[in-house]
Amino acid sequence: MNFQETFFFLSQLSRGFNHIGAVMPTSREAARAMAAEALRQKKPKAILEVGPGTGPITTELVRHLKADDRLVLCEVDEPMVTYLRKRFETEPELQRVRHQVEILHQSVADIPGEAQFDYIISAVPLTRLPADVAETIFDSFRRLLKPGGTFTFLEYKFLRSLRKFTKTEETADFIRVDKMMKDFINRYQFRSDSVMLNMPPANIRSLRFSEPSAEAASDVQPRENYRRVGPNWSNLGFSSEAIDLVAGFGALAAWMAHKGSKWWPFPAALAAGAAWFHRDPHREVLSTEKVAYAASDGQVMKVDTVRHPRLGDREWVRIATFLSPLDVHINRSPIAGKVIDHWDEPGGFMPAFQDESEKNASRYIVVQGVHGPVAVAQRAGFLARRIITWPKKGELLAQGERYGLIRFGSRTDILFPADQVEVVVRAGDKLAAGQTVVARYL
Repeated sequence: MNFQETFFFLSQLSRGFNHIGAVMPTSREAARAMAAEALRQKKPKAILEVGPGTGPITTELVRHLKADDRLVLCEVDEPMVTYLRKRFETEPELQRVRHQVEILHQSVADIPGEAQFDYIISAVPLTRLPADVAETIFDSFRRLLKPGGTFTFLEYKFLRSLRKFTKTEETADFIRVDKMMKDFINRYQFRSDSVMLNMPPANIRSLRFSEPSAEAASDVQPRENYRRVGPNWSNLGFSSEAIDLVAGFGALAAWMAHKGSKWWPFPAALAAGAAWFHRDPHREVLSTEKVAYAASDGQVMKVDTVRHPRLGDREWVRIATFLSPLDVHINRSPIAGKVIDHWDEPGGFMPAFQDESEKNASRYIVVQGVHGPVAVAQRAGFLARRIITWPKKGELLAQGERYGLIRFGSRTDILFPADQVEVVVRAGDKLAAGQTVVARYL
């Protein structure tokens, strides 16, 4: 965010926090998280941004706006509207798409019609509004969103919890809004991203009021740098799941070095080792409905047929892959589809390269694609005690999209309906997640 934009925003704080609803402009990290879901869609899309303010999220959307996309900005604050219009008149990056952008100086409740937008993005401080106004705005979001569309909004971390301890004349309104937001989150949220690099830190929540079709996954692309630290184009990135380990060991090494301890290289090496184990190299995935890709790196242990009570009365062909501690441990979706089931199975912690590891603690997801379902089991190994899976039931996954990882040696199984595919790998083959074709559809 440039200095001029920040200065203008801060100048508006003289009208009071309750009027602006924020203490600082949305950070670029939060803006990226807000725009991420809308920018995944490949086909032309209509986006509504409500409460754009000075335009930090707008700027992120504009950077990736395609020729046939349409963006509508809805802002009730007149000085902010004036500032936005000036930006689109003077800044080259915004001028480029001015013909695709409509700026409305009005409430979202006054936008006529229904089912107009594929995505709605809002930074409106709903908990600062009177309850009847907040309810009207939420009703408008539902009315204007297309079936299967996504609504993404920002809320400051802990703000609703902290407000419960305050006693003001607005408390009754807040309680109603809080209850409404909890209900919407519990019923419709399919993803929540935490952004600490914002002032204050924020939760970015994505909701769908109706389920998308499995076929809709073919129209989305993987989220860039999702839960990853490092440039999207670089192979030097690592999973954000390692931040606690890297930061902890790194801080310990710095403290020991400051104290003059000769043992500081030991925690420093552990920090580097944690980053290396959680490495997440950049990979281009060629999306196609004709094949399924490997869900993990590693070596094929075996290809066999199995039955599973949770998967119905049919045979499934299974590709079991062993991941050594030296392999990349990021899991990727073999196909494009919708997550239709998700469960854990208790078990032991046998070495993952042994056949008995199929009884290890596991986590399954089932992805429904255009050709049918595919199940993936993440199995813990002897050293692995933590299985990480990000998507929830109902979420769309692009082919090759990151969906989780297992720490410190593990096994990943892919299961296909036996009558739908031709497996093209065999025991001993080396796989790369999102790169190696493991099966072709008949």
